Amino acid sequence: MKKSYIIPLIVGLIFAIPSITSAAPGIPHQFYGTITFTNGDAPDGFTVKANIDGEEIGSGTTSDGTYGYNPNIFFATDPDGTNADETIEFSVGGIEAEEGEVFENGGWTELNLTIHGTFGTLSESDEDEGITSSSIAVSEDQSAIIELGENIDITISATSTTSATITEVSKLTDNQSPPAGTIKLAGYEINITGTDITISVAMTHNDTGIEEGTIKPYMYNGSSWVEISPFTINTNTNTVTFEINSAETPYALFGEPIPSTSEVVVIVAGPGGGGGGGGGGGGVGPRPTPSTAGDATGDNQVNIFDFNTLMVNWGSGGGATSADLDRNGTVNIFDFNILMVNWSQ
Repeated sequence: MKKSYIIPLIVGLIFAIPSITSAAPGIPHQFYGTITFTNGDAPDGFTVKANIDGEEIGSGTTSDGTYGYNPNIFFATDPDGTNADETIEFSVGGIEAEEGEVFENGGWTELNLTIHGTFGTLSESDEDEGITSSSIAVSEDQSAIIELGENIDITISATSTTSATITEVSKLTDNQSPPAGTIKLAGYEINITGTDITISVAMTHNDTGIEEGTIKPYMYNGSSWVEISPFTINTNTNTVTFEINSAETPYALFGEPIPSTSEVVVIVAGPGGGGGGGGGGGGVGPRPTPSTAGDATGDNQVNIFDFNTLMVNWGSGGGATSADLDRNGTVNIFDFNILMVNWSQ
């Protein structure tokens, strides 16, 4: 009776063997070659990945503008033995390579990769041109810098290899109303996205006529400007710096203008009052040069009454008035200078 149980068990194990062996991993496909970005050979430390249908099957790092060379051997694996004849896609620094290759178990292939993106610094000197539709690779050791003109620098950093997509960085031309009581000092449309990135924006501004303590960065939320905090300001370079995790909206600096001031001159009548004016004429002759320089009233003091005499006669021909302190024929700034030098009250 026991033998009848053993035979079915053996048959079951025999039929189970093919399903077990079909899941065995296949022999990897080895790759090596150069990596070229739009602006040069790949820097060290960027991650190279191989994927089939979005599933990662191999990774390595760049070295001296290459990948897959000893000791950094690069294998595309076949963990389930199902990758043969499938197309492999490659990426470097999070940016897809132009080239791909068909998986071959036990294959050994030199494949040079071309990356339509940049690393390091992406710059445009003409602020009116802007930067659009670009990709830039970022790693823990390789930040990316975006420069537009001379007044904005954007630094993109990450804790691992990734990429950032620069949809747009351009000078702001839209006419959104500024926050009440402020003036726009600088503004840019910034649209940069990526995974696990940090974006640091540094804007330079002209603070002429602006209360320095009121200068702040803002972002536009679609209907109004919202203050960004925290931020730092360097008053020596007139630069404001702030950080964001993604940028998909206008950013700008605003500040309040310095309040305007006006000078009020009070004319005070001298001793004896201004009198009835009248008479018009009377032929007042020139006065002798006062014994005290700057003394227009003849009281041997240079004070507010002399100042009043100058103001009343300002711009008139001298000669017939004691306000012409330098006797040059006109009551002007030179007489005022004599008054100030000899002021005694």
